[in-house]
Amino acid sequence: MKPRKFSLRDAKSSAPVKPSVWNSLEVTKIVIAALTPIMVGCVGYLIQSEVADQAQERRTSERLVDRRLAVYDEIRLNLNRIYCFIDDVGTWKEETPEKIYAYRRQIHAVMHSNRAIWSSDTFEAYSRYMDQIAFETFQGVGQDASIRTIRYQKEHGIPGWRAEWSERLTDEKDPAHSEAYAALQKLISRDLQLNVPEVRSDDKWVGGGLFFNSDESRH
Repeated sequence: MKPRKFSLRDAKSSAPVKPSVWNSLEVTKIVIAALTPIMVGCVGYLIQSEVADQAQERRTSERLVDRRLAVYDEIRLNLNRIYCFIDDVGTWKEETPEKIYAYRRQIHAVMHSNRAIWSSDTFEAYSRYMDQIAFETFQGVGQDASIRTIRYQKEHGIPGWRAEWSERLTDEKDPAHSEAYAALQKLISRDLQLNVPEVRSDDKWVGGGLFFNSDESRH
């Protein structure tokens, strides 16, 4: 038997096989390296979008508060005067029923034309105070609402009081008058993003953050 000749093909087949450079680990490294900038860019975009949205919300909130402040500045003094007249505190001796009705019409015009800017519970508290607590409405076609307050103090304490004015008063006051007014002020202050001191039971709340003691203010 003749010995087998060793060929070049045999040499190639017997050579050790080198491992492939493009194994799974290398592919993974390349993919991660390629995706990292994209992922960083996406995260950065999301963060910038969130920051931009928060800034826009803050600007919108600030504009809303500014508008509410402007509206409240138009009504706060007359609203306070209505409260004082009914509770016989503060400026009550300077008022007449005609003035109180004028205050009510002015406040209603401002508040109802700006209803959209107030929180729903704030406007409900306002309507309750003005149409149920402070005044008795639905007195007949063309008739003004009656003012829910006691006559005696006005008849004997307001200079130049006219007898016909007494008919504009119900001669009774809602027991929850002070509490309803304080609740309204608290809701308005919340909408204005202000901090409001708690109302003490022995004091009477007056708009603008002032208090009149219920005993001292009647003299």
